[in-house]
Amino acid sequence: GDWDVAEAAKNEFDLEGKVVGTVAVGRIGERVLRRLKPFDCKELLYFDYQPLSAEKEKEIGCRRVENLEEMLAQCDVVTINCPLHEKTRGLFNKDLISKMKPGSWLVNTARGAIVVKEDVAEALSSGQLRGYGGDVWFPQPAPKDHPLRTVSYKNG
Repeated sequence: GDWDVAEAAKNEFDLEGKVVGTVAVGRIGERVLRRLKPFDCKELLYFDYQPLSAEKEKEIGCRRVENLEEMLAQCDVVTINCPLHEKTRGLFNKDLISKMKPGSWLVNTARGAIVVKEDVAEALSSGQLRGYGGDVWFPQPAPKDHPLRTVSYKNG
């Protein structure tokens, strides 16, 4: 069959030259930042209450941002690597997502309940988010009518 290269490439996304930030830089968040180094990102940012040492920041090539909303406004990609607890449940809601750089990506490999699924679906439909990637659902297993199963992406 025919392969329409232009159609296949229209939604491509390269990390090179992009600003990527992680919410939490514990064991997993730090490993994510380290694995991003070869992709030649413009900048690697992190938000966490506990900063890395200056030596570790230099080794990884990352920078701490003290305010989550400030970090979100700068990032082309935000990856969630924080634990689920009282303060993070529903953290990525409509209000916080609206602080993200328009057209950015949100990647959740932490816990599904850290995001409000209906708000993520709305942000994808409106174009506030270009994409959402997650290997977790809330609830899990996800029901057939889960909003992230059927959402229409404005940008994809």
